[in-house]
Amino acid sequence: MKRSQLLSIALLVTVLSFGQTLKIQSGVSISNIYIQTSGASDNLTQDNKRLVGYSFSVGLDYLQHKNFNLSSNIGMLRKGGQALLYSTWGYGQGIKATLDYLSLNTTCDFQFPIEDKITPYISFGPRVDVLLNPISEYSSFNYGLLLGGGLKYPLSDKLQLGLRADYYLNLRDISKTGQARTVSDKTFTTNLVLGYRL
Repeated sequence: MKRSQLLSIALLVTVLSFGQTLKIQSGVSISNIYIQTSGASDNLTQDNKRLVGYSFSVGLDYLQHKNFNLSSNIGMLRKGGQALLYSTWGYGQGIKATLDYLSLNTTCDFQFPIEDKITPYISFGPRVDVLLNPISEYSSFNYGLLLGGGLKYPLSDKLQLGLRADYYLNLRDISKTGQARTVSDKTFTTNLVLGYRL
C-alpha cells in the first residue's frame, strides 16, 4: 500500500513539474498599520509611520498556457509599522509592531505576451499567513487575497527574469484587541524574480 502511495505521489510530482517553472523571488515589503476605534469622535487624527521589511519566497508556475498559468508560492514576509491616534485633547492611543509571517499563496496569472520577448501579467488568488514571532496582541493566523502583476523576460530557453509587485489584502483583523478597536495593515511588496524551466 505504501509503495502505491509513493508511486502516485511521484507520478503527480512528475506531471506537475514537467515543462513548469521553478521560481525564487526576493525584494522589499512596505507596510503601514491603521487603528480603527468604534465610537471614536471625528476629531481624532492618525499619525502613521511605515515599516520597510523583506520579502522572500520560492514557488512553481504550472498548468502553463500562452495566456494563463497557476502559481503556488511559500515564503517569508515582514509587515508592521507604527500608528498613533491623537485627539484635540492630546495623545489617545498607539500601536507599534514588527511581524514576521510565513506566507502561502496560489494565484491565477493572466498573461499578455508581446512578440515572445516580454510578458506582462496580472495575478490574484487566496493567501494564508502564519505569524512566526508570536505576540499576544496579534492573531497567529491571517488570510486574505494577493493582488499583483509584473513582467517576465526570457534570458534563455531555461532561464527567466522577472519583476513583480503585490498588494496583500487582509480579510480579517490582524490583532486580538476585540470589537472596540481593530488593527489593520496595508502591505505592498516589490520582488525580483528568477525562474528556471524544469
